[in-house]
Amino acid sequence: MSFIECIRERFGNSVIKHCKEKGCNLNLENIRNHIILKGEKICRNRKICDCIIFIERNGKIIVVIVELKSGTVRVNKVIRKLQNALQVASEILNSCNSGNYKVEFILTVLAKKWSSKESREYVLLIKKRKAICGDKKNCRISRGSCGTPLNQILNNPKSPKI
Repeated sequence: MSFIECIRERFGNSVIKHCKEKGCNLNLENIRNHIILKGEKICRNRKICDCIIFIERNGKIIVVIVELKSGTVRVNKVIRKLQNALQVASEILNSCNSGNYKVEFILTVLAKKWSSKESREYVLLIKKRKAICGDKKNCRISRGSCGTPLNQILNNPKSPKI
């Protein structure tokens, strides 16, 4: 059984087709061999990001944790959601990854509009990367506008330009 099939079998009630929330979405065009879990469906007892996406690509698993913001980005709330989602994603990886895959984590915050204040909030997120990601060296934080293509996030080691 493949990694994606394992997630579908074990967490099927949390699978969704699109990563979107309140008028904000992540563009998944041309993304193959992936599965999306709705954060609130997989973890009901604590704050968590909107979507956790697992992509199987070239012998590697890419875990994209997505927080969608139609309003204000508040760094402390986002940090807590990212930490919780990262923990849940790691638990899922442990239950379905036979150890054959390298893993990369991309924590992404998409907002309708990034004001200068919210851009400073993003800088705070980057500064707190160690607190959010723990000892995971294969973890990066990016940002984008609602509708940003996931391929742009995957192919750009830096945050997409706003």
